[in-house]
Amino acid sequence: MQPEAAGSGDVVCGNDVIHGNDVFDVLRRSRPAEPVLCLDQALLNHRAKAVVANFGGEICYDVAVNPHPLVLAALAQAGIRRFSVLRVGDLATLAGLDHAVTPVLRQPINSRPNLRIAAEHYGVRAFAVDDPAELVKLREEVPADGIEVEIMVCLSTIRSPGEITDGAADAVEGMVRTAIDFGFRPSIAIHPGISSASDIAVALAYCHSLARRCGVALDAVNLGSAELGRDDETIEGLGIAADLHARLLGLDPARLRLDASRMTVDGCCSVLAQVLLRKGDAIYLNDGRFGWLRPLDRRLRRNAAPPRLRRLEGTHSAASRRFCLFGPTCDSYDAFQTQIVLPADVREGDWIEFPAMGADTIAWACAFNGLHPSLFAVIAPPNGLQTGARASTRSHLHARLAEETGR
Repeated sequence: MQPEAAGSGDVVCGNDVIHGNDVFDVLRRSRPAEPVLCLDQALLNHRAKAVVANFGGEICYDVAVNPHPLVLAALAQAGIRRFSVLRVGDLATLAGLDHAVTPVLRQPINSRPNLRIAAEHYGVRAFAVDDPAELVKLREEVPADGIEVEIMVCLSTIRSPGEITDGAADAVEGMVRTAIDFGFRPSIAIHPGISSASDIAVALAYCHSLARRCGVALDAVNLGSAELGRDDETIEGLGIAADLHARLLGLDPARLRLDASRMTVDGCCSVLAQVLLRKGDAIYLNDGRFGWLRPLDRRLRRNAAPPRLRRLEGTHSAASRRFCLFGPTCDSYDAFQTQIVLPADVREGDWIEFPAMGADTIAWACAFNGLHPSLFAVIAPPNGLQTGARASTRSHLHARLAEETGR
């Protein structure tokens, strides 16, 4: 790929990162031969700041959702400070950010060397556990001074309190007491996370009761990964519900945490995949289920924003039809179950933009058959994010929000 010389509004390609004013700008100037994961920088900045502003406690981010360094840097710049990792290797990326952040080793089962590396080399002071044996291991490998342990509790076990066995309840209570005996600061982390105001009420009532039974003040309550359960649920609504239920129970809303990873980054990225071949109603793309499009079926089944045809030369037909999608490999797994609607005259060389692909794309992509997507594009209008809120930036942002929500 031979990029043009950089100038005003030009694309700059380097280290597998492309910069452009919009999707068409990226495609016209860079002429990529691979699929491209595009980040809408202004939209990510807007969403991250909105999430931070609308939750009274601490917003957390799971690095595995989208580990790209540019995404992590933008989130830290927007005010998100608590980042959880499953791999010790991701701690190096967090250490390289311009803003100081709090790293959390969220993998509840770890090797002893990884615990020591996390604590000694990267200064990790927060660890997730879900078994008493891991508490013992942590005590043996990491000095207890200032260490927080997030004791993980499954939401499904507390939605129906009558179904909780005495053994399960005693195990959590026992871990809280053991953590205190070891000199750790105990907190509770609900997993996989809440999806409604009723989930918040149940989770906080459980944690309030647990703290009273143990006779301690929990360091914090992490409500887990927020997955909006209904179309009318919003991060603002969840924030209000969390604040209300915390105050009713005499809890400090500032000590609540919420993992808003997916709702923050998902709608801010799209995947551009090129049509390699059309055979009737079958389309073969240069990306598939082994690449960035792995979560596509799940997105489409959840009524996400529909894919859009991006043709660089000429106009496409006004008529439309349904197509089956296939990735570039010969493996039977590389076939998508959900059909999509596109202009009827789709042809080789066309590009298809798949919106709302910011989560679970980079982390799941692999190098099967030697094909591994690596091109990353940052979409930012001239004088956009870097120069503050100008009219062009606001128009661009509002247009993308309207397009994504279908309004």
